[in-house]
Amino acid sequence: MRLLGVCPNCGKEDTIFRLYESTLSFDDFNKAKCVSCETVWPDWLHLKYEERRKGNELIPLEIQRFRRANGEEMGIHVAWPTKAEIPWAGMIVSTLNAALITRFQLNVCLATEGGVEGKYKGEYLGLRNDDTHLGLYLDSPYYRQGEGVRRIFNFYYLMLKYLFDAGPENVGGAYRRGEILRLSKEKKDFERAWQILAEMLVQVKNEEFAQKVVGQIKGTQRNPFGAHHLAGL
Repeated sequence: MRLLGVCPNCGKEDTIFRLYESTLSFDDFNKAKCVSCETVWPDWLHLKYEERRKGNELIPLEIQRFRRANGEEMGIHVAWPTKAEIPWAGMIVSTLNAALITRFQLNVCLATEGGVEGKYKGEYLGLRNDDTHLGLYLDSPYYRQGEGVRRIFNFYYLMLKYLFDAGPENVGGAYRRGEILRLSKEKKDFERAWQILAEMLVQVKNEEFAQKVVGQIKGTQRNPFGAHHLAGL
């Protein structure tokens, strides 16, 4: 987990991490450390709310991959922030789903929570969106993870990393790390949110791919049966 924002001690940006990630000690699970000035705080959540009170917004960011005991992957989601806290979450989910449909020749899943489904690499698969977290998971615990599922989850993870966790040096300066999380939910930020999503698509593939995804979104939105399910709940 990383806390996006300015360190209250040294002023560096996006340098605070949960200490547990580096020590793997459960005694450090709630602690946070700035990798620049090496300041340690006993509780990252308390730090977040204390800094918010002072006008310094720190946004927790954590992307989790879920696996069975045998190592097979079950799903991926953004654990922090929650879906309700992410600005333009519906547009983000629609874009990520449309990218999977375009890249892997899948279909919109008509489940209430939305998602994608279809055949890829000789295997049928159904992948649902999460209703409380922005993410994707296998819609049945009985699916075995084949090559198709691995490729789809890896591509989905790549999109999440580029969208939320990539620094400006990784995207040609097109956006700040986690900038889409720092936007408001007001209409004035719609265009900027879409610019960030479009640039993410270019980064994970190329400009032609980004244009195809836009076409997929427009086509699905014209379909009364698929439009709602592309974005999910």
